[in-house]
Amino acid sequence: KELDVLLERWLGRHAGAAEPHEIQCFEALLDLQDPQLARYLLAGDPHPDPAIAALIERIRRAEAPWVIAPARLRHGAGP
Repeated sequence: KELDVLLERWLGRHAGAAEPHEIQCFEALLDLQDPQLARYLLAGDPHPDPAIAALIERIRRAEAPWVIAPARLRHGAGP
């Protein structure tokens, strides 16, 4: 449910300004199962596709800033 809210909120706020390739990446995210989405959006695991990874980071920064610092600490990037 939380993942749906994050994605719907980003789509509502940013879809109008998104580039076509970002919409394609967003659609690819919608094909993922919830456990995969949670790893990317909440845990900060890197997506293997650089374009999708960039979109995930945009979504995380815009819609879930509270999860960014803990994920960076886990991955050794510091505060």
